[in-house]
Amino acid sequence: LDHRHLHENLSHGSWTQREAVGASNSTLSRTWAEVYRCIVFVDAGEYQAAINASLDAVAEGQLTGLHSGFRCYYDSLAAEGLMRIGCWLDADNVLAGHSLDEATAVSLARLARAGAMLAARQGDTERALSLLSTALAQPTDGWHGTVLNATSADVHLALGNWDEASQAAETGWATTSQTSPLWAARFAMFSVAATVEQTLDALARRQPVDLAQTVSLLRERIDIARSAAASVSGGPQRDTAAHLVQAEASLTRLIGSDAHMWADAVDRWSDLGDRWATAGALLREAEAAAATGAADRAASSLREARSIASQLGARPMLDEIGAISSRTRISLDPPTRVALDESSVSRLGLTSREAEVLALVAAGRSNRQIGEALYVSGKTVSVHVSNILRKLGVNSRVDAAAVAQRLDIA
Repeated sequence: LDHRHLHENLSHGSWTQREAVGASNSTLSRTWAEVYRCIVFVDAGEYQAAINASLDAVAEGQLTGLHSGFRCYYDSLAAEGLMRIGCWLDADNVLAGHSLDEATAVSLARLARAGAMLAARQGDTERALSLLSTALAQPTDGWHGTVLNATSADVHLALGNWDEASQAAETGWATTSQTSPLWAARFAMFSVAATVEQTLDALARRQPVDLAQTVSLLRERIDIARSAAASVSGGPQRDTAAHLVQAEASLTRLIGSDAHMWADAVDRWSDLGDRWATAGALLREAEAAAATGAADRAASSLREARSIASQLGARPMLDEIGAISSRTRISLDPPTRVALDESSVSRLGLTSREAEVLALVAAGRSNRQIGEALYVSGKTVSVHVSNILRKLGVNSRVDAAAVAQRLDIA
């Protein structure tokens, strides 16, 4: 059974997972079919399904005598899924259950990939680079070579090694841009992110940069990836779409970072359940909002990013959040929530629900967070906020909160 052929059929939806396993004509092929079923869950952004399927396969394998190399491979996939959903301690524990000496080459590559990505996000540079080196040293097939190019780009981006990230992204793009919409989107995003950082560094050093040409080349790459994604039956997968939106938002950093595009990226990653990517998009949304004077939006996004990064233990991201807070003068400490009594509500002309919303606005909550607290949609929250601003005669959420506090509402 051809592994690349199986994976592509599963990814593009031309086979069901059951059909793929049924098409396998030996125990080994069936095992590989199950492996790629788990991989497709990861690629589709179905991280919990990937975790469950991988761990179930390991448990079943213990009864049937599954080779240790496959157990290692399954656990690597489970660890990657756990990392994506923010269960970093659990991912560490799964990876710690395997010795680098016991795995076959392809399983070792996948094990080291998951470990390197997690270590980079945690800020353990030495361990991340050591595991990445181990992964890249393994003899693998072409498809796993693509995976390792993505690993290298991902790890170096997390560590801030823009040149190395760009090189890995270029290699991956050259081999996938015409063959795989999924990987084209990923490598387009890696490439844009690395090139944007390189360009911003060059501009900061007052080095000559052809900004218009750089933007044009990156735009062309995104367009190629987007066109490939649009050609897939049923449209782009969620993972593909998220990478394309992230690439689009990243590109705006060279021409005026767009908070609305970053908010779209936040929603895409949040929908997938990728906590680290969500926090990263939130901090860029905050940075973009601050640049346009939208202080309340910037503060809300930055605080939300810090909350996620703190829960994860993402030290490099926390450092960047602190740096953004310092240069934008946005406090990371949320204001104290106010409580409105009945007389205050009457004085302001608010309904009881609007009073609840104003209290949360004054506490620095975003529309998304207010909706979650009050079990209503973001659109409904937006309507309430608009009504509050009109009734209070102010133009911004910050001004609305200030009115409430000036009236000694506590």
